[in-house]
Amino acid sequence: MDFEHLGETWRNRSADVSSDSTSLLISRIRQRALELETIVKRRDRIETWSALIVFPVFTWVSVVGRFTVSRIGSGILAAACLFIPIWLLLARRPAPDPSLPLCTALAMERARVEGQVRLLKNVVWWYLLPLGLGVVLFLAGPWSSPWQLTAIILSVGALYGWIYRLNMRAVRLELLPRLQELDQAIASFQNET
Repeated sequence: MDFEHLGETWRNRSADVSSDSTSLLISRIRQRALELETIVKRRDRIETWSALIVFPVFTWVSVVGRFTVSRIGSGILAAACLFIPIWLLLARRPAPDPSLPLCTALAMERARVEGQVRLLKNVVWWYLLPLGLGVVLFLAGPWSSPWQLTAIILSVGALYGWIYRLNMRAVRLELLPRLQELDQAIASFQNET
């Protein structure tokens, strides 16, 4: 056994293991970034097309509807149908270019994930509240009974509570672990340099 070169051999071996684990981490982050991009694009496409399809209907009802309350609800829903795609577009960021320096690409990917976390954590204000209020007013117009109105409010509240929980679950189980993984990659990259 050559004890003189043992230290050097150990350092080279640990550097190889470190670079291997870093490259594995980077490839995993790139793969997960592509997965997230696919999911976000699909969600945004579905939401945008849905909004654009129902926008003319709610606009028409808000102009020619028979009940004032339903017309107000339709107007709120039509406005929400315009603003939801805008919110989705503002939260989306381009994928980092693979030719960028690694630290810059990691920081850009972190900003992309953070934007989606912010979007989903604020889903009540830009999505659920406008749509919920619009739906309740739209459906409340033809029915004036307090019991029917209560049933509408409870039904919409239950549905939107479920949607809220799905969004928070996605943040907790998908996006926050991605942020932690990116933070670890950035920290390990900074430690190596």
